[in-house]
Amino acid sequence: MRNITENPKDAAIAASIISLAHNLDLQVIVEGIETSEQRRFSQDRACASGQGFLFYRPLPPEEVEPILTMNQLRDRRNKGKVI
Repeated sequence: MRNITENPKDAAIAASIISLAHNLDLQVIVEGIETSEQRRFSQDRACASGQGFLFYRPLPPEEVEPILTMNQLRDRRNKGKVI
């Protein structure tokens, strides 16, 4: 994801990989999202999930569980809603 917003060839490669995965009915989880532009690129290509510094920096295990619990509760509340 690093250069997809600056380098058209990198963007084409990433888009092709995402398209291939979708054509194989695979769920796409994008790694390395660091900017809102990279997030938008992923969302525009219907990627299911993503991870990277844009969302959270690396955390110790004891700090991860509360975040996951909070996100699960949010997802349950928003089920069926477009957010």
